[in-house]
Amino acid sequence: MAGTSPAHCGKIVQRVLVDAGAIVALLNRRDRWHARSAAFFDGFAGVAFTTWSVLAETWHLLPEHRRAAMLKWLEDGGTRVMHVPETELRSLRTLIARYGDRPMDLADATLIWLAEQESVFDIVTVDTGFDIYRTLSGARFANHLS
Repeated sequence: MAGTSPAHCGKIVQRVLVDAGAIVALLNRRDRWHARSAAFFDGFAGVAFTTWSVLAETWHLLPEHRRAAMLKWLEDGGTRVMHVPETELRSLRTLIARYGDRPMDLADATLIWLAEQESVFDIVTVDTGFDIYRTLSGARFANHLS
């Protein structure tokens, strides 16, 4: 995570949420989003956040031969992994129900919950849902891969 933080709409990004698709793209050169994801992370010097649900999804989506690279990326500080307490399950259920027509997965719900907790509304994702999703308080997301 060397270099200067990328700008989005003229704003320097110091804190960002990371979704599974962005991690898969970063670690898998064959992914169509690889170049964009790698460019973002190569220029990002801030703090990235994700959740264990996102990492479980990432593990599942990655080709098996790239999974060790994910663990190495995490060991090297690629992102901070945040815990969603069991007391927040109702908030996750509320978010998932709100977007029932989409449908929203658990990993996305945890990122939206985390956005609210950390006041981080910048995200690195290939998921178009974050163009629509809002936090429970109505905040929008700025996607750095779109």
